[in-house]
Amino acid sequence: MNERQTLEELMRSFRFHKNPILNWIYGELNYFSYAYLNVKWNLKNRLQTLIRGYSDSDCWNLPQSTARFILPRIKHLRKNYNSLSNRHHLVVDDKIVPYVADEKNLEYSQEHGDFIDKSINKNISLSKEEYENVLDEIIFALEFLLLEDDPKAQIDKLYEVYPLGFDPVRDRKMLLTKEEDGKYSVEIESKNNIQPDYSKLNKAFERQRNGLLLLGLYFRDLWD
Repeated sequence: MNERQTLEELMRSFRFHKNPILNWIYGELNYFSYAYLNVKWNLKNRLQTLIRGYSDSDCWNLPQSTARFILPRIKHLRKNYNSLSNRHHLVVDDKIVPYVADEKNLEYSQEHGDFIDKSINKNISLSKEEYENVLDEIIFALEFLLLEDDPKAQIDKLYEVYPLGFDPVRDRKMLLTKEEDGKYSVEIESKNNIQPDYSKLNKAFERQRNGLLLLGLYFRDLWD
């Protein structure tokens, strides 16, 4: 029977070469090679930013780069807007549905000072509360996107994926067994057999999805 190892044990047992001296030399060369490539990559991206305004690093993770640019500006708009947007969405069964007004259903209301869509009995312009809600949901979606790649955010704790006091790094082990074909089978063992609960996190992802849909629908109306 093949021996099972944790990922940490497997990493510690890794050798570049069976000879300890050659293993040390290869290890040092590997370290300095990665250090050199990292410095080269950073310098290259700084120069690209100065010369053309964006870098390859920005394009490597475009959602993050775009969110970092848009988020502070939308937050500013949320606090300082002076006009409202036309309606571009409806909420049906908690889902965002694109909306386009049909002229034959429009009727001007003196009371509201706006056109009413008789088919849905709503103004074609958003109310102050509706517009602020659209901006709030877009802001949430972008903030959540940035949180996903931030190791300090500990998104699993924020959305209670594991019980309080459970450490998914310390209390879970990835066990690998080398098969005859050289590949590894993977098993996960968890303290007290605790399993992750993604229900709250999945709701956050659904809310993010709706926020990104709103960003697409209202993108051309994001102006003061």
